[in-house]
Amino acid sequence: MKQTFMQGMVTGIQMQADYCATHDCDTECEVKRLAGEESCADYILKHANAAASIFYSAANKGHSYYEEFKLRFPESEESLEDVSSTCCCATMFGRACPYEDSDDVTDEQCQKCWQEKYAESEDDTSDEVNF
Repeated sequence: MKQTFMQGMVTGIQMQADYCATHDCDTECEVKRLAGEESCADYILKHANAAASIFYSAANKGHSYYEEFKLRFPESEESLEDVSSTCCCATMFGRACPYEDSDDVTDEQCQKCWQEKYAESEDDTSDEVNF
């Protein structure tokens, strides 16, 4: 569903409020863990895409690598089919490709990888992906 900028802001603020209301700040908050000595608000301002990914994942009980791609590149108009045929999900997100030794990888196999549940690694605190 495509949203206007204002609708997206409202949705983001609601997701943050829901996340904060359902996660103990000292023991369950992924944002606070990543922020370290920094305040959560400062972390969110500096790492908006990473924070949005955390809130979106919690609100949607996990999301796919394709949805994470769309979070990081909101202006992208590429469909799942387009993304999966032009770039490797595993390479982009620093994962091991299950088909790297295969000479005949199909579009369906690549799409399946892009549709897997996104799992943020311990080191994935940036707003960047690997190309």
